[in-house]
Amino acid sequence: MDVMFTLVKRHLVTHTHRKSESHDYVENVLTDANGEATLTLERAGVWFFRTHLIRRIRDVNEGNKGSPAADWESFWASITFHVQD
Repeated sequence: MDVMFTLVKRHLVTHTHRKSESHDYVENVLTDANGEATLTLERAGVWFFRTHLIRRIRDVNEGNKGSPAADWESFWASITFHVQD
């Protein structure tokens, strides 16, 4: 899985298996220097992956004149898929 917000290093990615109604996450990993994370799928069934990025806009627009319309920006990504037996 590549986290492609803007090549985000050391970014949290979590996933869970749908064996119950709870959203207890099976594994939490950080992306590497290339923005990639390796997660283990231990069984067939429905899997859910998620990640998000929240950052201050002034950190992104350093040197930009004027005031941004917001103080923060956020990006959210998730994917759900089924692995066959």
